[in-house]
Amino acid sequence: MQTVNDQQQKDGVELIQQIANLHGQLVESHDFAQALQGIRLLQDKVVPGAFSSEALEEFENDYRLMADFMLKGFKDPQRNALYGRLVRGMSSLLRNMEVEVERKYDPFFSPLVRLTASTKLDPTGIEQKLVKHVQDVAMLSLDEEQVRQQRSKELYEAHFNFMRNLFNAIVVSCQWNADMAHDMARLLSSPTIDAMDALTLVSAITMATLNVPDPQKAIALTEVFSLADDEAIRQRALVGWVFAVGNDGFALFPEVGERVADLLAKPEVRKEVLQLQKQVVLCQNAARDQETLRNDIMPNIMKNQNFEVSRFGIKEKEEDPMMDILHPDDDDRKMEELEASFQKISDMQKRGADIYFGGFSHMKRFSFFYTLCNWFTPFYTEHPQLQHLTQGLLQSNFIKQLMLHGPFCDSDKYSFTLGVSSVFSSLPESLRNMMEQGELQSGMPEGDTPQGKAYIRRKYLQDLYRFAMLNDGRKRFANPFDENHVFLSAPIFTHAMADEARNMQLFLLKQKKFALLSALLQAYYDAQNADDLRMEGCVALHFKQYAKAEKACRQLLRMQPDDEQAIRSLAQACFHQAHFEEAAKHYRAMLALHPDNRNCALYLSVSLLNCGKADEARQMLFKLHYEHPDDLNVKRALAWAELWMKNTQQAYSIYTTLLASDKRVATDSVNAAYCCWFEGRIDEAVRLMAGGMAAYKSAPRQTLTVREQLAADGALLDRYEVDEADRKIMADLVERHREQ
Repeated sequence: MQTVNDQQQKDGVELIQQIANLHGQLVESHDFAQALQGIRLLQDKVVPGAFSSEALEEFENDYRLMADFMLKGFKDPQRNALYGRLVRGMSSLLRNMEVEVERKYDPFFSPLVRLTASTKLDPTGIEQKLVKHVQDVAMLSLDEEQVRQQRSKELYEAHFNFMRNLFNAIVVSCQWNADMAHDMARLLSSPTIDAMDALTLVSAITMATLNVPDPQKAIALTEVFSLADDEAIRQRALVGWVFAVGNDGFALFPEVGERVADLLAKPEVRKEVLQLQKQVVLCQNAARDQETLRNDIMPNIMKNQNFEVSRFGIKEKEEDPMMDILHPDDDDRKMEELEASFQKISDMQKRGADIYFGGFSHMKRFSFFYTLCNWFTPFYTEHPQLQHLTQGLLQSNFIKQLMLHGPFCDSDKYSFTLGVSSVFSSLPESLRNMMEQGELQSGMPEGDTPQGKAYIRRKYLQDLYRFAMLNDGRKRFANPFDENHVFLSAPIFTHAMADEARNMQLFLLKQKKFALLSALLQAYYDAQNADDLRMEGCVALHFKQYAKAEKACRQLLRMQPDDEQAIRSLAQACFHQAHFEEAAKHYRAMLALHPDNRNCALYLSVSLLNCGKADEARQMLFKLHYEHPDDLNVKRALAWAELWMKNTQQAYSIYTTLLASDKRVATDSVNAAYCCWFEGRIDEAVRLMAGGMAAYKSAPRQTLTVREQLAADGALLDRYEVDEADRKIMADLVERHREQ
């Protein structure tokens, strides 16, 4: 059997990158002759036999005829259309070249090719096999029990082998034509084939488009979405075509854009696409959700369980009779804590969290997952690669309930079944009996209706997410869960989904996904839209682009003079640019509207302080400190006011309190150093200043040198009449102290 050596793999990777670059140039320039020249250069580098040059020669001949016709001075009204057809043909040729190189020289794909050597992508032949399988399974009920079991095993094994090879063949298939796409869409939408087969093959088409974009495969997925009656098939197709066009807008193929535009003209489709985008973002939060489970919830659950894991297996905990006497309410307390923990998990699920990813991410190394299609095959107990498991478990009511109503995605159902099977015999007999009789429930209700669109889509997204994060071949495919990518920002969506995009922006703001929010805002930005201006101000403030935030807020206030968010954001932007007089004006306006807003009062007092209105600022801060004695930010502002008023002892007293807190910040140490410096306690000032500078070093976003710090506080030093020589000597003393 031929294998791919390291050099061939390296050559293949390099060639694929060159092909991709050439395709990108073609999409950008639409220059057929330039692409033709590029391919000829690649042919000199490629390993012989990687792809056929017949199609290339045909395109070259067509182009030469067109050029000759033009050279003779003839005008052809169809020339532009014919040229566009050549450019699209060149695009398909480049994509096919990419697939062929993968098939021959990628160690992930080349084994799939060998397995599918005899598999033909003939929709008619495929349909016959799939329909026959449905008929054969239906006929099993006529056989006797013993014959039925053996016959069933043979049927499912043969069908699995066919589906595995067909799945692989689709993934590594070249570009489809329109007839192939239409026929496959009709087949996968047909009620005459098993829905599980259709689901698996929809995933195969999706993975093919995430490997090498194909406009006709994308169109096939849109047709399945439109034609299928089964909601699970529709949702897989929706995910497929959205991911396909979100990864590559197919700018050279207007038929894709037209097809997507027709779908997005329907409000219900736009709603589903928006929900899908939100669910993708929630999938991206899996790591954060696992931290919450691991640190805040699971320890409490494990503490209150009645089973324990030992080196001899899992067993029930022995009850201590003294506990009933000493702690009669302990059982009730444990049950309440357990229920509260499960309620937290349930609430996370209702919000769309992928709570099982962390646990099952360690269970994808079973040999079962070496088969590509198994990552996307709906769970069924007849799966041939499960038949080696303990039949008592496989045929138990627990597994049957798991298959129908379990809270896991299909990939995790397989992991769970494989994992439990390995310890099934060591489980306590009472637990095994409960599982076999179906008395053991998950105890974790779902947030969506089990047959609802959002539920179906979420479970499938979790299957895809596990593949994208855990499969060894994941880097060969575009990752739709890339945390730097939001598919709604793709140009193919922007013409129709502006309202949905602004809804998504609010969702991203709530999720604190500012990078994605910025990308989405830029894709749909309208300088005359108040919502966009408001969001631009918010995003610019987050990224500390204060001048940009100020500009957006001023423009919004010209449109809506009473917009509170714009006033608040403008005040912040002015404050951070040291425009303290204007900041004070806007904070005063906000405080008039919301007299109890502590932050507004605090920022107003600091702004007044920096405007030279120290007496007014100090009075406000005294009031705030009286009302909120534990607020450290109020203490900081009051200490700065005292320092500015030359009350160094009072300021130092407050800074000493701040430095004793575990929430101290670098400026507390720096400002305490000023108090000592101005009182002549230079040694202590140097030590405190050095400590503040060290704290800055541990927080890279706030890094300052001693000289930069002194320059930033120049107004304060001027107030205390610290001359230039003293400033430079202090900087030197602090630096020498830090070096010691």
